[in-house]
Amino acid sequence: MNIIGSKTDSSKFTQLETPRSVTAKSKVVSHEDVFVEKARQKKVDACYKMGDVTALIEAHEEIDLESFPAHEEEKEAAGGDYIKAFVLGGLDGIVSTFALVASMGGAHMALGQLIAVGLAKVLSDAFSMGFGEFASATAELEHALGILARETWETENHKDGEVKEMCELYMQKGCSKEDALTALSIISKYHDLFIEHMLAMEHGILPPDGDDRWQPLKQGFVCFLAFAAFGLIPLIGFIFVFMAYGNIGDLTLTLGVAYALTAVTLFSMGVAKAKLTGQSTPLRSGMLMLVNGTVAGGVAYLVGDILVSLIQ
Repeated sequence: MNIIGSKTDSSKFTQLETPRSVTAKSKVVSHEDVFVEKARQKKVDACYKMGDVTALIEAHEEIDLESFPAHEEEKEAAGGDYIKAFVLGGLDGIVSTFALVASMGGAHMALGQLIAVGLAKVLSDAFSMGFGEFASATAELEHALGILARETWETENHKDGEVKEMCELYMQKGCSKEDALTALSIISKYHDLFIEHMLAMEHGILPPDGDDRWQPLKQGFVCFLAFAAFGLIPLIGFIFVFMAYGNIGDLTLTLGVAYALTAVTLFSMGVAKAKLTGQSTPLRSGMLMLVNGTVAGGVAYLVGDILVSLIQ
């Protein structure tokens, strides 16, 4: 890439050193520092939700750049991955199982057969979902680690070329050549920060956590457990009825109980998801989950009933 003059422009950053750590007045982080920073972040979140600009300015004025605690990065990305695996596994488990038992109820299948098919479906699909999440997370992690290794190698062997690439991206987004060079000549002094910046700007990914090689397996296990646990909820009413009355044929009342359990669980999942992800509309999220399960179960019941009528 020769969009930037190699002699005059690159001289702005070729003589810069590459320190790997910040040498400002930092201090070892303490539990009190962490508590204070988390409290400040909560103030900022509250300001955003209320639209309070004055309080937002006051919260940011509490930051002391002359003496700041060493930054401890929280594992927010990993937590987000676990939340995603839990929500997807649980939602798929409860909705797909309820749709299955509703379709079998519409087809007037015997209670014992319905429970057997339902349990087999929950266990097999839970394993499939868990393994799929594990494979997906593994591929994503390996891809991110590969990009990180390549960008690190390129930066260590030809930093000027990497700076030029980033300058080109800045200029494509509207920065002038001079401003792009000025910003990147400063950022490139800090090795780890520069590489993380490249990952985000050039590749659209966050820095991967290479220390936790078990994370994909954990995500898969979370997805498996969520699918199995929530997938059993629509079957609970059928199992209790079977234990009390045996292999009955009329499942109308039992389907109603299954729907009630599913509806309450879906609404609770939607509200919990909104709380975990910081959304300001938990009731809306709960209602969307409820509508999703209701439509899926209703359509499945009608299809089962219609098909049986046509076959018979």
